[in-house]
Amino acid sequence: MRINLATVCLLLLCTSLARAEPQSLAAAKNDYEHGDYLRALALLAESQKSPELTEDGVVQVHWLRGACFHALGKRGEATKAFDAVLKLQPLFQPNPYETPPDLRALFKKQADEFHRRFGVQLGQVELDEGANVRVTVTGAGKATSVMVFARSPGDTSYRKFELPVADAAAKGVLDDLQLWERVAAASAVELVVEARSANGVPIARSGDALKPLSVPVTAAQAQGAITLLKPPPMPNPEPLLPPPSSPEQGTDQAPSTPSPLRLPLLVAGAAGLVVAGAAGVGVVLAVVFGGASGALAGGIYYYAANVVGAGRNYSSLQTAYTVAVPLAGVLLAGAAALLLVGLAGAGAGGGALVARQTL
Repeated sequence: MRINLATVCLLLLCTSLARAEPQSLAAAKNDYEHGDYLRALALLAESQKSPELTEDGVVQVHWLRGACFHALGKRGEATKAFDAVLKLQPLFQPNPYETPPDLRALFKKQADEFHRRFGVQLGQVELDEGANVRVTVTGAGKATSVMVFARSPGDTSYRKFELPVADAAAKGVLDDLQLWERVAAASAVELVVEARSANGVPIARSGDALKPLSVPVTAAQAQGAITLLKPPPMPNPEPLLPPPSSPEQGTDQAPSTPSPLRLPLLVAGAAGLVVAGAAGVGVVLAVVFGGASGALAGGIYYYAANVVGAGRNYSSLQTAYTVAVPLAGVLLAGAAALLLVGLAGAGAGGGALVARQTL
């Protein structure tokens, strides 16, 4: 059986897919290779029932179905199959080196019509003076996010930024300081803009990795972005100030004029302390002599009552006793009075000295 160019191209296209798929899909590919398009279509319908079929496998099924219908001359059926491919992968592109020109042309025409009716259109990229980017998103398709791939001219890799879509536009910040520093030197930025659906499938694209969009960047735009993204400088630590010196340590302040009350208060304080000291000595002496007098009176009483005995003449002892008891009382009362005087003197003297320190 003669194998035409379309069969060879489709064989190369299908065998380039690495994922394992149901046996019926593999058999459909084999039948297509040998030109048995009707049997391939039957096997493709069977393969769609398999739970092992992946999303890429479903795309293969629709693509092969469209190719079979195209080979059979059923263009309407072929375009329906291609629409099913585009619904799953709106940016699907047949390999230009493996797909026959007429099949590739038919698919491109159908893809253009599909995107016109159901696709998403990405507008012009707008940059402001603060690293912000804005891309308009229009069309019947539903894009939930826009991926922006950016690099400075001459770089080999892109930096990726995800922008949410709201109110028919994607807005966000290209928050990469190194990118903007390189862009400032080049006065331009290269972008690839890609709209994506809710499940992350690309549904529209402006530019590509080999032919990115070139967007001019003014010096004001680049500097505004750098200023926004550059971290603020660390504040200089405040110098440590020496603690204020006391008057004893010496200062530049003029000496204060002493109060005229300082000397009288000093004299009063000293006098109060002297009085308190003298009163303290008096208290000690009064207590000692008062105690001695009390002891003498007690001794006399004991001697008269127990040694001399009743009925004996002890008038002299009685006189001594009569004198000793009042003397002891007077001395002890004097000790209490001197104690009060001492406390008063100590309080007055201490208060006067404290008041002097504050003046």
